[in-house]
Amino acid sequence: MTMPAQTNLLVVDDGMLNSMMNDPRYLAAFPCLAAGQRQLDAGVSAPGCGRCGKKGKNDVRRDVLLSVRNCITGMAPQQRAEFKRLANARQVRFMQPRRGGGITRITF
Repeated sequence: MTMPAQTNLLVVDDGMLNSMMNDPRYLAAFPCLAAGQRQLDAGVSAPGCGRCGKKGKNDVRRDVLLSVRNCITGMAPQQRAEFKRLANARQVRFMQPRRGGGITRITF
């Protein structure tokens, strides 16, 4: 069985982060992904509209994903190399929203 070709640049979006938080390989290698998944599984949410709590749930998801992105982009070089190896990519890019608007691109 041959390995698929390595991706030159992998852009990690929210959907991919969710997939990684459900993948045992990533969870074992990166504790911050496991912590983020536990927070999402706990279903802790701020109060929303009162009927469904949707706004609160979306806020929690956004905050958890931001925390996971910050954790991954702040890792030591050896951990970043392991992340790229698991992702089968030469480079990985995260798009980080800024408070005042706009997006910061973080590539390693």
